[in-house]
Amino acid sequence: MWRRLLFLVILLLSPLVAGAHPLGMKILGQRMVVDIKRDGILVDYIAEIPTVDIADWIKIHMQTKGISNFSAEEEEDFNQKIINMLSSGIQISYNGVRYGLVGDRMSKERPVIGDPNFFEYRVRLFSNIPDSSEGQIYNVTISNKNLPNLTSVYLVGIRTGEGIELKDTNVPEIMDWSYDPSYREIKFTFAINEAVKKESLRGGFASPSKNREARLITLLKKDDKNLMFLISLLALALVMGAVHALGPGHGKALTCAYLAGSKGTTRHALILSGVVTFTHTAVVYLLGIFYLIFSKRFPIERFANWINLATGAFVLSIGVYALIQRSIGLARGVHHDYHADHHSDHYADHHGTGKIILFGMSVGILPCPTALALMGFAISINKILLGLVTVAAFSIGLAGTLTLIGILTIRSSRLIYKYERFETIGRFLPVVSAVVVTAIGGVIVFSALKAI
Repeated sequence: MWRRLLFLVILLLSPLVAGAHPLGMKILGQRMVVDIKRDGILVDYIAEIPTVDIADWIKIHMQTKGISNFSAEEEEDFNQKIINMLSSGIQISYNGVRYGLVGDRMSKERPVIGDPNFFEYRVRLFSNIPDSSEGQIYNVTISNKNLPNLTSVYLVGIRTGEGIELKDTNVPEIMDWSYDPSYREIKFTFAINEAVKKESLRGGFASPSKNREARLITLLKKDDKNLMFLISLLALALVMGAVHALGPGHGKALTCAYLAGSKGTTRHALILSGVVTFTHTAVVYLLGIFYLIFSKRFPIERFANWINLATGAFVLSIGVYALIQRSIGLARGVHHDYHADHHSDHYADHHGTGKIILFGMSVGILPCPTALALMGFAISINKILLGLVTVAAFSIGLAGTLTLIGILTIRSSRLIYKYERFETIGRFLPVVSAVVVTAIGGVIVFSALKAI
């Protein structure tokens, strides 16, 4: 019993980490690690480029070449152009003199699809140290001039080998992702010193992404019309949608708070999760159409930000209204007997099924970046129908998870209303849930305004 009660508390507190989707659809991640050794300096650079940008670039690439099929050969050509662009954006200088960088053998590796909200391109560039004799001191600047027009977060690190003494650097001892554009340059001073026998690490390090959801993008690119291929793609989308729904967003916190506070039934949980998922999918389809028609004149993420703002305002108003109504009821000593109420189909917070549908639409209208990335990429490679059915399967999986969470919330909250020892908690739970809904609405509004 206490385990179920604890589970409910965790669900109600979940908006702290899962209130809404992050609005980072256009955030570029740039990681650069510098490895200093006696024979030279290796720069390991990774650009996490948003899928919506890759989709735009693919459209331009195909239009420029006058082609309609994004074949494996065209994909290779496209990726190599990106690699060449990123490689030319990394520069190195020793004591104020610019030196050349040559591509390491791994520079030609295929990009990793990482979320699938972004594509991860990696280049490794090598530079010989001008003079590696004992006692030589160098002031080095490594500049990253890639994609300056995209909002970026940065992660940089320095690794030194034996015989290298790091004297000074702008890289902090320990760091996490940062919006500070000064990290586009890594500056450091080092000396050749045979007395140094240990390797050292400084800054932030992160492994290349490995995400199963990324396989959906990989399969979308395949030019395969086999029935088994389609079944495999849709099955994977279904499973990945269910797993993805456990992550931040998708209205879980709002759904749990609303159902717990309104004394909802299993039927209400099914209706609410179904409406949330249907609206989620419909918004992705509409944004996909918008992207197809207006992507050149009006960026899709800006349109999505306005949707987020409207959604946040609506959720906030629902939360404030519920908070006022339930606070008045609490002050008047209104407390409903669960055993008398739970048999009614129209009893959820006395609002009825219509209000649940309206609330579900307000939650579901928040666009899912992952589904939007899948749809946008499918459009860019002229596989619109395949993108539609993939997003639909992804959303069905998402609906299954939301339904399960809703039912667990209701069953857990019943304990509070059922046992006398929880009577005080039961009286305050509707008010607490209204506070949670209000807080989430406020966070969504604030995030949307910040993004706009």
